[in-house]
Amino acid sequence: MKKITTLFAFAGIAAMTLFATPAVKADVATGNATSTILSGLTMAPVAGSFLNFGKIVQSATAGYVMIDATGVRYSNIAIVPNSSHSEGLFNVAGSPAVNFYIQLPTSATLTRSGGTETMTVNSFVAAINGRQDGIGTLDLTGAAVVHVGGTLQVGANQAVGEYDGTYAVTYAYN
Repeated sequence: MKKITTLFAFAGIAAMTLFATPAVKADVATGNATSTILSGLTMAPVAGSFLNFGKIVQSATAGYVMIDATGVRYSNIAIVPNSSHSEGLFNVAGSPAVNFYIQLPTSATLTRSGGTETMTVNSFVAAINGRQDGIGTLDLTGAAVVHVGGTLQVGANQAVGEYDGTYAVTYAYN
């Protein structure tokens, strides 16, 4: 009886081999891959243009002078009405018709020439192609202009003199 059992088990293995599914031929699909190389993005101040708050009259009261992104000046302290003032302008260059963004600082410091007295600029604002959300699109030549404004905090009895400083604008493709 042992021989029959062994033979039967062997026959079962053979039967399974005969009825096993044959190997399936694999097919191949192809996909596409792409990439776009953009020219470097640059940003530089427009020559002769800077954020200029104009001439301010010294006062016993602290206040502010604001330049909006279109260059309009507002103030709650005495200013010289016809003194030159302007928003800061930056030229941006890169690949045509591509979006970019900017980030403005929270504040910057202006220091009196020949002294240590300071004033703070804060509440920076910007406009790019009429938008004020920090996002712009380069035109078909790969150019755009960024307009920057801000608010100058003037102290009570602020020391007389010329004040200047710098502020950083961060920019990148979006």
